[in-house]
Amino acid sequence: FIAIRPTTEVRTSPDYPLILNTGRIRDHWHTMTRTGKSPRLSQHIAEPFVEIHPVDAQRFGIGDADIVRVSSPRGDVLVRALVTIRQRQGSLFAPMHWTDQFSAKGRLDTLT
Repeated sequence: FIAIRPTTEVRTSPDYPLILNTGRIRDHWHTMTRTGKSPRLSQHIAEPFVEIHPVDAQRFGIGDADIVRVSSPRGDVLVRALVTIRQRQGSLFAPMHWTDQFSAKGRLDTLT
């Protein structure tokens, strides 16, 4: 057993009012070095996206399928918005797979 100290709560600010969670999607692994070569896998989800709750989307004037800028103090990305109740209000979800090879402005690592 290794005891850990709880981290401080993630805080938002007026400049960065939402929390971004990153993760994986079904058809791609890591940075798509292999799965990105498969047209069949890429047909499922062909471009980077960010999921946003409908209340947050309305607050920021974002419509489903709009291209949006997600930014942090370290950088920004341009991705397609998916307005969905699957996402918790106050937070965003975006998959981490895309690199410069597959998306000119969709690399999430530029945000961290």
